[in-house]
Amino acid sequence: MAILSWTWLGVAGLVLATERQAVAVDPYLSRLSSRQLWLRAARSQSELVARAIPRCDQVLVTHAHVDHVLDVPGLARRTGALVYGSANVGRVLAAGGVPVRQFQQLAVGELLELGDFAVEVLAAVHGTVLSRPVLPGTTPERKAPLRADDYRLDEYYGFLINVANLRLLDWPSERAGPAPEADVATPGCLVAGGPPTAAGRDCAGNSHAPDHADER
Repeated sequence: MAILSWTWLGVAGLVLATERQAVAVDPYLSRLSSRQLWLRAARSQSELVARAIPRCDQVLVTHAHVDHVLDVPGLARRTGALVYGSANVGRVLAAGGVPVRQFQQLAVGELLELGDFAVEVLAAVHGTVLSRPVLPGTTPERKAPLRADDYRLDEYYGFLINVANLRLLDWPSERAGPAPEADVATPGCLVAGGPPTAAGRDCAGNSHAPDHADER
């Protein structure tokens, strides 16, 4: 049986690693200030990312907002990791010079067999601001660096990850209805002090990892 290590990167970022494989979920470490994000092009802090994630085989991206995908192109170029996400994630990778062979667009209900990891792709619903979607639309097809408001929301996914006889649920979704059964959940709003997400309500009896808790 694989032995699993777990590292929270802050915001929504995780690295799950066995002896032979490392999978990152929404790895964002650059922590740009509001001025850096909104008044100029957003640039990844590649040396910081390299220190925190020295190896990576696959990257799972829930959605294409800047605080989930900014650091992914550089990570993919450096490690050769395969990236799984929405069409907008693919556009961000192309802007960052990542070869198309390193990207796979996801579909809800898809089952990914990734070595030690088996991943089910779940539908999720992003939170809103004043009942409006947060930066919806299509990421422009231009070369990096992009501005923060270029990182647009199209699809939003959750992941049920099976590894080392554990079911890990990464699904901070506002979708109504029961969350999938899991041993460990990462429902961000529950931990960060806001109202519980659907996953937070339904997995309240299980273990939790923080999500977006350091971004408030």
